[in-house]
Amino acid sequence: MSLTIRCFLETAGKQQSLADAPANWREIVLSGTAVDSIYFGDTLSTDEKIAASKPPPSGEALAPVMRITKTAESSSQTVVIPNYGLSGKSGRYVLAIQFSGTGSLVDRPRLEAWDSSADADAFTAPTHEAMAGTTGNSKRSMVRAYDVTKAIADSSDLTSPPSSWWLTSTFGIGTENNKLLSGEASYLVAQQDLSLGETWYVALACVLPFDAMKGMQGHRFIFQVRAFYADE
Repeated sequence: MSLTIRCFLETAGKQQSLADAPANWREIVLSGTAVDSIYFGDTLSTDEKIAASKPPPSGEALAPVMRITKTAESSSQTVVIPNYGLSGKSGRYVLAIQFSGTGSLVDRPRLEAWDSSADADAFTAPTHEAMAGTTGNSKRSMVRAYDVTKAIADSSDLTSPPSSWWLTSTFGIGTENNKLLSGEASYLVAQQDLSLGETWYVALACVLPFDAMKGMQGHRFIFQVRAFYADE
């Protein structure tokens, strides 16, 4: 009995699946450690900066780029995911999560976001501003997710989320689509049953409120996929 989870990020293309256009996807290869950090912005050097992702003068705005670095790996990696919403793709980054192994998934997987892998293991509530939010955004997480896996089994294309979906993301542990991500208090559950060998597609948004960086700092976070499986 085993379960392998591979994660890929869309760095080019137009809503094409991993199977249809593998060259448009970049795998995040882990060697026993979690992604070291995920940032909002264009040119970031520390976890305390949003840098080129300047907060808007009022309200909220999408970060133009999500940058992922893995300095904990033997070969440091950096992946930059452009925000296609700035050119008409509903403001989203896309994450592909692929399941393989023996046995079967016994429940729908979920996508979570945490301050660190240690906090995820200990179920310690996030305190970084990225997920704790600000006064200006009513303490809402800046990290949001929407399931875009197409329900039609013979179609490999992705669905499109509603326009500006990230403005209506909800908080909590319910099974509805479109969620704020914040530890175990709010996460996204897959919207359909998945089997080993299938891929789960999730649109991501990083949303900056006007008062980001004006108080509590900390914009580093990690994603965690939590899945349960059983031998058959």
